[in-house]
Amino acid sequence: AFAGGFISRAEMDLTKFISEKVSQEYHFYKIFFTEDFATWYINDRLRAFAIFADGDNRDSKILYDDHPYVVSLVRDRPSAKLGVLLDIDAGDISKTYIWDKIHPWSLRVSETYEKPMIYIDLYQSNSDLKIVGQEIMKRIYSAPFPGVFDYIKISFKTSGEGVLTVEEYDDEWSEYDKIKIRSNVKNNIYIDKKRSLLYRVLYEPYNTGVIKEAHVIMK
Repeated sequence: AFAGGFISRAEMDLTKFISEKVSQEYHFYKIFFTEDFATWYINDRLRAFAIFADGDNRDSKILYDDHPYVVSLVRDRPSAKLGVLLDIDAGDISKTYIWDKIHPWSLRVSETYEKPMIYIDLYQSNSDLKIVGQEIMKRIYSAPFPGVFDYIKISFKTSGEGVLTVEEYDDEWSEYDKIKIRSNVKNNIYIDKKRSLLYRVLYEPYNTGVIKEAHVIMK
């Protein structure tokens, strides 16, 4: 997945998110593009997120490169008319490929919405495992999620008790907010106006409990 302008671009390798039988199996790819960010989906799963910004130094870098998705920062904002956002080599590139009845990649680029709402389930850091439904006995970090939105709501509920810490990242991780979690009580934490590049959640249980709700809504 590529994002950026002429001077600099982020190149995110998404190969780890597909099987080795990519040439024999059917896969669905989707790209969602706005003026502030772009997202890439493979088989209906969010696999890459690029944050667009402007700056005196027009560079790009990868902020998080693991499961369940890759997050990058681009300080050379791409044109809205950019035609190539995904590069796929699914077969023997030395041979000419003839499309048979249907486009083999099923690539779709969605239209831009002025104020899109993004709903992301919280996943365990460096994992494709959702936090919700897990029985938690020790501290657990979520995978980071972008903080480029004006409105961010984190929802969290568990059958146990503990402490939930929201951390923010610019050049290093630091504490943003901390709340005590009571059993079977839904907690909503709002991040409004004060924006960092990334946020993540740290949950430290007092006792064993099952996570009943763990997601982020961003707009």
